[in-house]
Amino acid sequence: MKRDLQTLPGVYFLPRHRSYHGGFGHVRSTIKGLRFLEKQGIDYDYVFLLTGQDYPLKSPAEISTFLENNPGKSFLDHFSLPSPVWTDGGMDRLSYLWFHSPRRIRKVPRDRFPLLCQREIPYGLAPWGGSGYWTLYREHADYVVQFIRSHPKYERFFRRGHVPDEIFFQTILLNSPYQVDLVNDDIRYIDWSDPREAPKVLVKDDWENLEKSKDLFARKFDVGRDQDILSLIDEAKRQA
Repeated sequence: MKRDLQTLPGVYFLPRHRSYHGGFGHVRSTIKGLRFLEKQGIDYDYVFLLTGQDYPLKSPAEISTFLENNPGKSFLDHFSLPSPVWTDGGMDRLSYLWFHSPRRIRKVPRDRFPLLCQREIPYGLAPWGGSGYWTLYREHADYVVQFIRSHPKYERFFRRGHVPDEIFFQTILLNSPYQVDLVNDDIRYIDWSDPREAPKVLVKDDWENLEKSKDLFARKFDVGRDQDILSLIDEAKRQA
């Protein structure tokens, strides 16, 4: 993939690092990307957090129009913790030290080591959770980068959290002056109906729901499972 894409203008590859399921690697990648944008002085209005299994449901023109109609807003699924949506209200993700590896996940209560690690989110921030995928307005993305830089204990605390990508950015922004500018919607179609896949891999049978959706993106897709669904999406965008 790198060989095919690295010659395209506006495509950048950042240094790789290990990223285990449920670990801090996802957050680390995102921070790298935001810092890269800042360092390069890249001029942008919005930043989208997407993965290789995401796909746009709308055309570039439709996406641009949507954002122009919502100036200064960020789209970030969020809810306060503890929440009945998650096991133990999501607080076990924070109250334990988590150790992730390819073969196993271990956890140890933070209060066993009161002198070695912080037991609660530092700086007195209230915990918030939500989807790990979002769309941030430039000013809000800059705030995240600046906050991490000026509050080093915050990042250090989450390095041993569990699935921290679903808490890390929400907690920064929902405790910020920009809280009123955050729309509680990740503008992504995601189907959580199948706990075996979490979320469900979308196929042709999902087309009717996707066609009706007002979301800008959907996830997750797998061309090894069904690539025809992507052709249906593309055809609909051409006709829009």
